[in-house]
Amino acid sequence: MITIRQGRPEDFPTVMEQVVQSFRERNPAHIRFEALQPDAIGPSMEKMATWRLAEVDGQVAAGIQIIPQRLKLGEAEVPVGGIGNVYCWMPFRSHGCFSALLQCCVHDMTAKGDMISLLGGDRTRYGNYGWEIAGGQRDMSLSNHIRRHENLGQQPHATEFRVYHDGNLDDATRMFAAYSQKTARVLRPGIEGFRATMRRPGLVTYIHDADGCFAYMTVTGGNRIAEYAGDVTAVEKLLRFLLQSGSWSVSLPPMELSGPVEDMFLSYAAGYNVSPCGMLRVNDVVGLLNAFRGLLSQRLRSWSGMFTLGVADGEAVTVTCVHGQLNISAAAATVQPDLVLNRRQMAQLLFGPFPPMAACAMNKSWIRLAFPLPIYWGRLDHI
Repeated sequence: MITIRQGRPEDFPTVMEQVVQSFRERNPAHIRFEALQPDAIGPSMEKMATWRLAEVDGQVAAGIQIIPQRLKLGEAEVPVGGIGNVYCWMPFRSHGCFSALLQCCVHDMTAKGDMISLLGGDRTRYGNYGWEIAGGQRDMSLSNHIRRHENLGQQPHATEFRVYHDGNLDDATRMFAAYSQKTARVLRPGIEGFRATMRRPGLVTYIHDADGCFAYMTVTGGNRIAEYAGDVTAVEKLLRFLLQSGSWSVSLPPMELSGPVEDMFLSYAAGYNVSPCGMLRVNDVVGLLNAFRGLLSQRLRSWSGMFTLGVADGEAVTVTCVHGQLNISAAAATVQPDLVLNRRQMAQLLFGPFPPMAACAMNKSWIRLAFPLPIYWGRLDHI
C-alpha cells in the first residue's frame, strides 16, 4: 500500500542518498543534490516540508519536491509550484509511486493557491497529469562580430571588474537591489534567499562598479549567461568583456517583459531562437487571469463582449469587457463555456507559443487579443 506524506528532517539522509543514486543511473557523475541546490535543499524542517514522500509498507520509496516560488511578470504576481528532484528508489518502481506523488502534488498546489506549476522533464510522463510545454522566451547567441563596424571604444579588461564572493554582504545587497528592479523575476525570499541561490556550484559572478554605475553578470560553463541585472551601460561593459573570449548565450524574457538591458543584448545577437520556458500546468485559471488583469485590460480595451473558458475537469472562468471595464470571475454552473480545453491545452492557450487546435478553429478575436500571456522563468530559478 502506498501512502504519501510530507518530508521531515529525519528523512534527509535517506532522501539525499536515494535521489542521487537514482539520478546516477543515467548520469554517473551527478553532483549530490544538497550541494547542487543549497537554496532549496537542506535538513531544516522548512526545506524538508517541501518534499512529498511515497512510502510502501512504511519504507520511503519515492520522492518529489514542490518549491514555492512567486513570479513577478510585469504588474502580475503569480504563485508557482516548482516541481523538481523527482525520483523512485529502484526496488519500488512500477508500484504506482510516481502517479500517486504527482496526483498529491496537484492537490496540494491547488489547495495552497499555486496558480501554475513549472518543471523541466519528459512530456510523455508529465503530460498525462496536465503539464505541457509552453511559454516563449528568446535564446540569444551573442557575438562581437555583429557590431564590428561600430566604434565601441576601448575593450574592457578583467582588472576593471571584481568577482563576487559569498562573504561580501555589501556586494550581495547591491546585487539583490539590482535584481529586484527587473521586470521579470522570481521574488526571492530576501537577501539570504538571494545569497543561497548564488551559492549554487559552477557559478562565477562578475561585478562592474564604477562611474556611478553598478551591474552584475553570473555565468556558467558552456559560455552561458545565467543571470544579469543593473545599469545598462555597466551590463554592456560586462558583456563586451565576456565576448572577447568568444560567443555567449543568454535567455531573455518576452518583449512585454523586457527593457533597455534586453534591447542592448539584442544589438549583439548574431541570431536567436524562441523556446518554451518549461513544462507548465495551469492549476487555477480564474486566479491566473485575475493576476494578469492589468495586461488583459489593456489588450481587450477596444473589445466588448463576454466569453467563458472551461476546463475539462470542471473549472470555468467568465471574462466580460464592456466599455473598457474588465470583469473576471468563476463561471456560474449554468453557463455553457464557449471553449472547453484540458489542462495541457489550457497551458498552450494562455502562454503559447502556439494556441491549441480547438482555439485556432474558433477564430475568435478575443483569443488573438488576450493570449498568449508573457512568462519567464530564469535559469537560476529552475528546480
